[in-house]
Amino acid sequence: ALYLAGMTRWIVYLGQRQSAGADQTALASDRQKIVHELTASLDSASKRQAAGGAPDKGVPDTSLLLAEVYLDGNEPALAVPLLDPIIAGMQKDKPKSLDKFTLRACTDSVRAYIATAEMTKAEGVADLLLKVGEDVPQVNNVLLKFVSTVKNNWKQAEAKLIQANADAKTLAAAKAAVTANKQLLGKMVEPLAKRKQLGLVGLVLVGNTCVELGLNDKARELYQHALDMAQDPAAAAGGSNVLAALPGVRAQLIGILRSEKKYEEALKQVDKLIADNPRALEPRMERGRILQGWSESEPKHFPDAVAQWTELRTMLQRMRKKPAEYFEVVYNASFCLLEEARQAKQKDARVLKAGQAESLLKSTRTYSPNLSGPEMVAKYEVLLGQAGVMLGRPPRQPAAANPQAANK
Repeated sequence: ALYLAGMTRWIVYLGQRQSAGADQTALASDRQKIVHELTASLDSASKRQAAGGAPDKGVPDTSLLLAEVYLDGNEPALAVPLLDPIIAGMQKDKPKSLDKFTLRACTDSVRAYIATAEMTKAEGVADLLLKVGEDVPQVNNVLLKFVSTVKNNWKQAEAKLIQANADAKTLAAAKAAVTANKQLLGKMVEPLAKRKQLGLVGLVLVGNTCVELGLNDKARELYQHALDMAQDPAAAAGGSNVLAALPGVRAQLIGILRSEKKYEEALKQVDKLIADNPRALEPRMERGRILQGWSESEPKHFPDAVAQWTELRTMLQRMRKKPAEYFEVVYNASFCLLEEARQAKQKDARVLKAGQAESLLKSTRTYSPNLSGPEMVAKYEVLLGQAGVMLGRPPRQPAAANPQAANK
């Protein structure tokens, strides 16, 4: 009865919350009643069992619902103890398929474990979903969220690796974290890439991850699937904005050519893509990456790379809220300037280029200290240290920090 009261009140609560002008005080009071009723139900079942009664078959349903209430209230730490026994039971029973209850439990658990940084537990649930979850959007979206989180953890670990000082323990921990997250992504993306119901965003996410892992052939398949999906008339007729994603997906395909060092062909293709989509940002970003990559093997292209990044910086600088691409543009422009400084034969030219790079990095960091995240902050620090040495100042950090590695 307590469970049914809590569930009914929860359904009403969700409906009222969507109403215009909903009474927030009354909603907060209703939520407290829901938590009280569901908690009382679980307490009652626990007491009966402790007194020798049979286990209450309604406990899993009550626990799951209460966990969802906590998750809805942004209290994942309270949801985890309720979800742990449910997931443990599922992993013990090894289900061959997922019914509605187990799918809810898996979805809620991945969400809760990610929020509480319990990635080992989240990995266990994701592995279960990969093995027995159907190829449907509801399952795939949970898996994609997990992959996205692991990618973010990988980038944060790389940032720590870039920042790592002479402390061997810190360096070893950073390397271990990078390796662990990269291996986990490799384990996840190949079976995930075989699924057909990933959606356009999912296809691009998994494709990008494959590129970062060096799985170029698999990435090509995913990007081509994404292009086919975006060009499907049914997608546009359904009011989808997938057509707007076409230039970005095509730029990703060109990026594979760049990663394979086929710079001349990549440049031809990206120039055509820019001509066809003059207002799209991603093809212009890819053009800069192509020229920069080409410059590292043929330095004569560095001026072209600097010109491309400068054009983009000027364009993005007008935006009040700077996108992540802006900070990448500044970093890459500075990287190219420093490479030009290294190759300059005259001291004045070296100092000029290094000073330009340092000024660009410092001014950007002054106005946006957090940049686009910890990895970019670490990369800026590496380049600032390199610029300082070129300008005759002592190193900011050990020489182990390598701007070429940071750029990659």
